[in-house]
Amino acid sequence: MPNMPRSIAVVLVVVAILLAGCATNQLVAHQANPAHVGKPPKKVMVYAIAYDATLRRVFEDRMVERLGSRGIQGVPAYTIIPGDSPADEAQLRAAVAKCGADAVMISRPGAEEQSTTIVSGGTVYTGTVVGMYGYYSGVWQVTKVAPREVDGATWLMSSTKLFDVGTEAPVWSGTVKTSMQDDLGPALNKYVDLVFRAMVADKVL
Repeated sequence: MPNMPRSIAVVLVVVAILLAGCATNQLVAHQANPAHVGKPPKKVMVYAIAYDATLRRVFEDRMVERLGSRGIQGVPAYTIIPGDSPADEAQLRAAVAKCGADAVMISRPGAEEQSTTIVSGGTVYTGTVVGMYGYYSGVWQVTKVAPREVDGATWLMSSTKLFDVGTEAPVWSGTVKTSMQDDLGPALNKYVDLVFRAMVADKVL
């Protein structure tokens, strides 16, 4: 993206690292909607919010593969919403309608930083929203963060939510804490598997 402000560029790098997945991933919170426990969806569109097309494709393909192991048809969103730029809400609604999914899984980055050095300022995603499209739209709410000195390890947060298309209500939500101390690598599969196993254990898949 030409002429991108430095603060935004920093965030995009952070997002790519987060979705690539480091060797340490911890599921710090997860919750299932009791109304959907024991009632797995038949077809799920998987959409990973990422500014790197390769990372997005790997995430979506891996999750679709895992859904298939449960007899659930998965649709990677990149086959309907191509390109590197994030879709707007209208495009997301059209994609959901086109693929005929009865559930949508959306994974998106958040932000949490701790370091023993000065943490540079930048832009982070914030916002508390309700409902499938409100959750998606909340990705683009931003907050400016001033430089600061903090102690401890460096971590980043991300969240994955499964929504029922008919009601737009959340079926399952989970938050993953990812260590930034390790090199990037093939750990994205482990990241996807961690979230998938939690959804299976919570009996929504």
